[in-house]
Amino acid sequence: AGVLTGVGFLGAGTIINVGSIHRGLTTAAMIWFVAALGIAIGMGFYLIAFLATGFALLTVVFLRYLVQFLPAHETLRFEMRVNGPLSLVDEVEALLKEQGYFVNTLRLRADNELDRIVMRFELVSPGRPDIESLAVRLRERFAGAQRIDFER
Repeated sequence: AGVLTGVGFLGAGTIINVGSIHRGLTTAAMIWFVAALGIAIGMGFYLIAFLATGFALLTVVFLRYLVQFLPAHETLRFEMRVNGPLSLVDEVEALLKEQGYFVNTLRLRADNELDRIVMRFELVSPGRPDIESLAVRLRERFAGAQRIDFER
């Protein structure tokens, strides 16, 4: 039990969360699996260890190819600087939703003296996002925007 607890902490250290993106989950699971495999071999359960290894390899290899057929989404960061009232935030969000994006998070900075708004959105796109089309729509609708940035 102590081995699995300690290895669980090591595995947790491999998981990195940045916004809504999680990396290292498979690595963490494999670290835990190898620890359990070591315990099984140490206890003399060679057949179970062999079968578990085969099952784990099949699972990891098979899932890599299965992912290609699953519906995908992509996370995208978007920042826009524009002069105007705060009501522009609602207009931008409505345009993003109209284009099929889900707004995951919104950060807003308003400078009342300069009448400037800086909006930072984290968007989730069903499938591959068409950034060029979105940028054109934003430029058409918000011609006074000082800056529009996208980050994948």
